[in-house]
Amino acid sequence: MTTALTSNSEAPIVSVRSLLDIRRTHPRYKDIDPETRKAWLMDKIVYCNALNHMKPDANFIKVDTAALDEAMLHDRDIADLTAPEISFAMFHGTIGEYGEYYGLTPKTFVGFFREYMKTDVKYCATQDEKKAAEPERGSWVLERMEHHRQLVEKERAEAEVQEEADEALSGWKKSITEIIKHQ
Repeated sequence: MTTALTSNSEAPIVSVRSLLDIRRTHPRYKDIDPETRKAWLMDKIVYCNALNHMKPDANFIKVDTAALDEAMLHDRDIADLTAPEISFAMFHGTIGEYGEYYGLTPKTFVGFFREYMKTDVKYCATQDEKKAAEPERGSWVLERMEHHRQLVEKERAEAEVQEEADEALSGWKKSITEIIKHQ
């Protein structure tokens, strides 16, 4: 899926509902075109460094971007995050909401993502997504009961047909034995 990351990819995460809306309407990180994904990620790293009043060398930024992209894709939970979630985690981690850090490295950003996934909003949104993905328990039980009832009826009908066949066969065998006796 090729998609451009535009300004609307920076939707605010203010509640579980807004996070669920974001997760429904934005592509997952792993689904974004690699070139677009890396360019966007590089902009986010530069932005986070600017928040810390740092201006690292462009080569360091490229290396960090490649390393962070690879690390994010290898972690299934992080790769499943959307662009606004990643941006949110990077920003809030950089301003110190996820504890102290010593330099903005790919390892630090991965730590920010893991801390973000432990937040109440993310946890509640994940639980709501799981509930929505699961079939309703009551209807599942009713479906299984109906399936079982149909199987029992089918077996009963087959047993009745077999009994009728057995009776006809035994009656036919009796008639033949009687015919043979009378001869």
